[in-house]
Amino acid sequence: MNKRIKAGIIALLMGFVLVGGSLLAGTAPVYAGGSDAPTPYTVSAAGITLPGGATFQDNGHVNVKTTNQGDKGIHFESLNNQPSGQWIGKSFLPWSAFGYNSDTICVKWVQVAGYNEHFGEGGQAPVGPGCESTPPSSTPPVEKPPICHPVNGKGELGNGWNLISPDKASSHIDESLYPDGHYWKHESNDGLRHDIYSNNGVCPGEPVVDDEYPYEVDACWTMSHTDGIENTYQFPQTYGCDYEPKCEETVEFQYDTYWIRDEADEAHFEEIKANGLDSPADDNSLEPHDYYSEVVTNDTECPPDDEPSDTPTATVTITPPTETETVTLPTPTETVTVTPPAETETVTLPPVTETVTLPPATVTVTETPTVTATETVTGTPVTETATVTETPTVTVTETVTGEPTATATETVTQGVGTPTATTTVTVTDEETQHVTKYVDENETVYSFDELPNTGAGQAVLIVFVVGIVAILAGLWLLIRRK
Repeated sequence: MNKRIKAGIIALLMGFVLVGGSLLAGTAPVYAGGSDAPTPYTVSAAGITLPGGATFQDNGHVNVKTTNQGDKGIHFESLNNQPSGQWIGKSFLPWSAFGYNSDTICVKWVQVAGYNEHFGEGGQAPVGPGCESTPPSSTPPVEKPPICHPVNGKGELGNGWNLISPDKASSHIDESLYPDGHYWKHESNDGLRHDIYSNNGVCPGEPVVDDEYPYEVDACWTMSHTDGIENTYQFPQTYGCDYEPKCEETVEFQYDTYWIRDEADEAHFEEIKANGLDSPADDNSLEPHDYYSEVVTNDTECPPDDEPSDTPTATVTITPPTETETVTLPTPTETVTVTPPAETETVTLPPVTETVTLPPATVTVTETPTVTATETVTGTPVTETATVTETPTVTVTETVTGEPTATATETVTQGVGTPTATTTVTVTDEETQHVTKYVDENETVYSFDELPNTGAGQAVLIVFVVGIVAILAGLWLLIRRK
């Protein structure tokens, strides 16, 4: 075989490989643009409109974020008469479908299944009537001082007052009645003191200054019984929450925070710790606050009383020590040793129940796909002119199993004698769970969310052209005469 024939065969093989590879690559999915690209769908003050006759599909979804009405989403479901099913096959989705108020909504971000482009990520401004900016008030807000709130004890300041932040003034002062009406909302039991604005943070009366006091202390109490409802307090109560409920038993614990302002408060706190609480009056002088209760239930099932015991009966033989008794007779003296018979006692041990909690099992499955491709070329070209007729038949089978794994298989048969190419694309991504298929006349396009446009189309075209040139060069070398 001369060099010309070898070169022709090599050129033919390279041409077939390049052309076949480009055809296979041409059947790969076409990816949409990035999330910050212009959206093909329209987002307006009324709702979302899909492009070019596209409609919302079963099992699709739309997610929306607003500036003033929260974030919501819709999953389109045709089964079980779901309300979202009414939008399947429609191309327009109003904001009312999400439960939004269309008159005040301001939409800042939208994501539609099947489209990589997200509204709001490509520089789009928020839309909706609620996006109109409110002009700033010409009158600056009036700064209010803290509020002096009366308490029946010593209070935070030690002289019967708690100092309340100005941002909570509406809970203590009625501005519509201030200062000449009955503007306060709380007063002391004796009616002599009520809510009032402080004088630069100073409340009426001389405050008690102490470097050590006041301070707060936490306490936990166990209720003697419970109705099973949290924050309903039962008495009496004992100090501490170390009790563990038995099987099928429910207990309730109460948590309190107290103010300790002097040695008398410290002594009283130690007293109620030792004696417990018989009523709310026992700790009232310490001004309990931030209190709540917690109901704890042991769900372990107790064994029935008549359940037969699985514990074998053990027989224990007890042999008492030998007893010696001395008997004195008038005449003569005789010593008699008495040995009592051995005693046998039968002891029945209670059944022992042991609960073993096994850790959850973790199973890891690793799958390694294997792809085998075999290409056989038979035949000897006899002419320099070739006529190629391609009648592509496209069969698309799309299978989505679970989340978040999607598998799409496409089989393409082109012409007579052309090998069948099968392309399988598997995408696994925790954030990408949707594979969208579009069929447009002679091509099938798969769009995988969040995958950028790779721009591989031009490279495939170049490889295809180089392959055709190589095939023609090989044919020319084989049929060219010396």
